[in-house]
This record gives sequence, C-alpha cells and structure tokens, in this order.
Amino acid sequence: MEDVLRPIYQERASQSRTLGILMVERGSDYSPETDLFDVILFVIVREGEEAVFIKHYVFGEKSASLYVVDEHRVKEWVLLGSNRKVMNWLLNGKILNP
Repeated sequence: MEDVLRPIYQERASQSRTLGILMVERGSDYSPETDLFDVILFVIVREGEEAVFIKHYVFGEKSASLYVVDEHRVKEWVLLGSNRKVMNWLLNGKILNP
C-alpha cells in the first residue's frame, strides 16, 4: 500500500510548508484507530490554509485517508489531550518524512 501512496506523500513532502508525514496502517479487521481505513497519512504543515484538511482515497479494495493538519492544531491536541486518535498516530505512526 505504501507504494500506491508514495506519489501522494511525495507531493506533500516536496512542499516547503510540510514539517512531517506519518503513516499509520490498520492492524486488525476493525480498528477504531484508523476509522476503518487501511492507511492514514498524517501530514503536519506550517501555517496551513485550513486547520484540518481531510481527503479520502480508494485503490481497488484498499482505502486511505489523508489528514493535513496545521502545526498549531497538533500542538493544541497534544497539550490538551483532546484528540486521542491523533496522539496514538503520533506515538505509533511510521515517519515517512522527517
């Protein structure tokens, strides 16, 4: 699945405002961690146009969700602990772009 998503995250990685990209893969048949998507791409950006931008992709029988989140929103979620799912992604996600 990473090969299919590579063009998507490489496009985001080439943008100067991208700070980092994480990938979270679904571990079991039902995983609330990934909202039933096979893969989550979590992109942290500097000064995003929107605080949170979400886009969904379907490749055959596989599905992916792209989250583009402003760094200030991520800091707020970490500080307040208000988004447990994102905290899990930050702790367990695979870093694709440092």
